Amino acid sequence: MRYDVAIIGAGPAGSFAGYHLAKNGFKVVILDKEKFPRFKPCGGGLSLKAWELLDFNIEHLIERKIKTAKIFYKSPDFIELKADKYIGCIIDRKNFDFFLVQKAIEKGAEFRDESKVTSMEIGEKEVSIVAGGGKIVSRFVIGADGASSWTAKFLGLNYPEKVVSVATDIEMDETNSIRYEESLAFDFGFVPWGYAWIFPGKDKFSVGIYTLKKMNISGLLEKFIEKQGLSGKRIFMHRGGIIPLGGLRQNIAKGRVLLAGDAAGLVDPFLGEGIYYALKSGQLAAESIMDFSSKNISLNNYAEKVYTDMVIPFQFARKLSYFVFKFNRIGYHILKNSRFFQKYIIDIISGERIY
Repeated sequence: MRYDVAIIGAGPAGSFAGYHLAKNGFKVVILDKEKFPRFKPCGGGLSLKAWELLDFNIEHLIERKIKTAKIFYKSPDFIELKADKYIGCIIDRKNFDFFLVQKAIEKGAEFRDESKVTSMEIGEKEVSIVAGGGKIVSRFVIGADGASSWTAKFLGLNYPEKVVSVATDIEMDETNSIRYEESLAFDFGFVPWGYAWIFPGKDKFSVGIYTLKKMNISGLLEKFIEKQGLSGKRIFMHRGGIIPLGGLRQNIAKGRVLLAGDAAGLVDPFLGEGIYYALKSGQLAAESIMDFSSKNISLNNYAEKVYTDMVIPFQFARKLSYFVFKFNRIGYHILKNSRFFQKYIIDIISGERIY
């Protein structure tokens, strides 16, 4: 089968790219190795900046709207950061990702799940892929296949600096439901070189740990859950993942192949946020292919745009993360006593500010 664009990976980056391309008349196929809808371990925090990227309604997917962030440091006391409006919302990644795929299909994209890519051949005018046992030929390819991207490895890219994350979902009881009614919680004193989090959904909490340091974080997560008094039934046990640390300049546009989302190493080094950057890079990749097709503008412009808009801010975010994670007691003291820093952090969380 021949297509204008083949997209590897049906997460937010791939599906959103497919949505934009298909609605502009491109013949698109989206491939994913998993059977959809599929479970995705994730806190489910969708920042305001990510929410506002979407040009369709997701109200039915929103489990909880978030207005504040509570920052803890080694005690029950906390600093509550408040935004002028919502800082974001909580979604379930299984439902959110499947909905994005459906929006792409509505615009004319073809979707093939359980289609693992096993080989690729890049030619001067087209790219040949073998996926799910069949051959696909397309003019362009977008690799959006996550942190362990097959496409990135095929192109020779490596992300040497990675962080570790582990999470679990716990049923919400009435007491803790009221405690975190419209708030995210971050504890910067519990985890070396990172933080623990609590994100409230509709009827469950996503509880997890994000750290730059290799350690037994599953054991640490159990201690954090006990400390917070979260006694509800586990919906699933620990699910962990490796996240590429954003801020490195990589050649994410090679020939007719572009990388987007986690496959391009686009994860905020401070907050660990990836959904916004997945959506935005998927949109930019789609726009770059459209510009090349209609105006013959080089695909390398995509890599330069990503570098300017995301990678350079990530480099500052790295420095901020090293300071906050290494000197977390000092950072907490500064945050507690500085209204400027409080607004700065809440603006980063919501997306009103990009570092």
